[in-house]
Amino acid sequence: MHSSKLKLRTWVQALCLVVTSSKGISSVVMARVLGVTQSTAWRLGHSIRETMHNRDGKGPQLKGVVEIDIKYLGGAPRRVFGKNVSSL
Repeated sequence: MHSSKLKLRTWVQALCLVVTSSKGISSVVMARVLGVTQSTAWRLGHSIRETMHNRDGKGPQLKGVVEIDIKYLGGAPRRVFGKNVSSL
């Protein structure tokens, strides 16, 4: 992630897509959801899966149980059906 030109938000969204998909997610679908090119989505998915695998046991490794609470991140609240989200 540190040498990537992508925003952290895109990385987190890609991580969420990879982790929550029960049968995996294709790079074409990931590209469509994230709004990036297919090759960028492939590289994101590949690097996330590679980090999760960690064959040699050295370096960062993603394992165990991860809990994610519902949290609104970034930007001004959007309007939904004529109502402001902050007033709901």
